[in-house]
Amino acid sequence: AALTEPMAIGLHAANKAKMQPGEGAVVLGCGPIGLATLAGLRLNGVQTIVAADFSPARRKLATHMGATVTVDPRETAAIDAWTQAAGARTPVIFEAIGVKGMLDEIMLWAPRSSRVIVAGARGEALAEALAARGVFVALHPGGHIAIVPALDRAERDAPALRDALAASLA
Repeated sequence: AALTEPMAIGLHAANKAKMQPGEGAVVLGCGPIGLATLAGLRLNGVQTIVAADFSPARRKLATHMGATVTVDPRETAAIDAWTQAAGARTPVIFEAIGVKGMLDEIMLWAPRSSRVIVAGARGEALAEALAARGVFVALHPGGHIAIVPALDRAERDAPALRDALAASLA
């Protein structure tokens, strides 16, 4: 019973990404949610998966669950491992750590046009933190979020942008 919720969250995140053939993933965090996400990605046929975690035991589990590359982020940045494994392709990034500030970190290194699926944090708290930074967020009914950079939009445009984003998630 203790694994039911993390498995459901991870599988939901993998399914919500709606990954296309040839796309690959970076999974940040190999705890229960990260491992479940990884398993869901493999079930969905994703071939290239880079998993990052500080724990050697968790990285070993990630390999058993189907990660093609595992890294200790103290030694190798996940995006560097991705580039080595997949070249110039843009990854779908799964945040399964849930630590405050992690999404800020991802935004600093994520390649342009990356999709970020947040599985490791509560959507409402994350939406507030991002809105404070000028990033527009729409909460999906399943609890996941879609993120669109503000791109210097005037504050008066915010409701229209939010409505368009919400409509695209429906």
